[in-house]
Amino acid sequence: DNHDIRVLVLIAAGLFVLSSVVRFCLSDFPKCIGVLPDEVRYLNLAASLFNEGQLVERGGFSSFQKILYPLALSPAFLADDPLLRVRLIALLNSIYVSSAVFPALLLARRLSTSRTPVIICLLFTLVMPDMCYSMTFLSECVYLPLALWLIACCLRAFEARGRAGYAWCAGAGLLCYVTYLAKEVALGFALAFIVMMIVRSAGRVRGQAWFRACLPLGCFLVGFIIPFLLLKFTLFSGLLNSYNQTDPSV
Repeated sequence: DNHDIRVLVLIAAGLFVLSSVVRFCLSDFPKCIGVLPDEVRYLNLAASLFNEGQLVERGGFSSFQKILYPLALSPAFLADDPLLRVRLIALLNSIYVSSAVFPALLLARRLSTSRTPVIICLLFTLVMPDMCYSMTFLSECVYLPLALWLIACCLRAFEARGRAGYAWCAGAGLLCYVTYLAKEVALGFALAFIVMMIVRSAGRVRGQAWFRACLPLGCFLVGFIIPFLLLKFTLFSGLLNSYNQTDPSV
């Protein structure tokens, strides 16, 4: 069994490298942003965070708070040449998207212990049409692998018991917030986790046992709320909450 796991990890690593190279070759072409304003936003925020440490887009302060992808693009701004910068972004996007193979390996192992079905799942993950976001400047490049990591973490949180279970729940809450920094839709994972924890506890406990049953959910909420408040009172201080902040002067 350990031998099979090592083989699958090596296969996943090989597929990750291969996918990164192939996707970089496919996405390494001159780009002109003329359709999706979000692409301009992410690039502007990445530049302002790297150069000034502030949320600035198109010359004005921004209330847009989904900063994970701009931060992920920041290394590309070490290059002064705009063309080289675009190539570096294509490389980073290819690496980020291809990294989805690793959480896919964890999830596939839950479905089957046989090697062949797991490898098929890994291949399916890397050839999904969604992975073509690596050709763009959109946050799906980091959201897609993060969503898989979050699913794997939440499943582990449901299974673990005792202190380990509390730790996994807190970790799932933290990872959920990190994913939320990429896309607002990650709140759906938080709501789903909360509902599932409530449903799992309902009808199983009575009286004082409710407190113990609610501890895992409390750990998840703490893991999500603490970083939320920390950034809300620091980097995001005074900013609006709306996701759809398109006016850079807001």
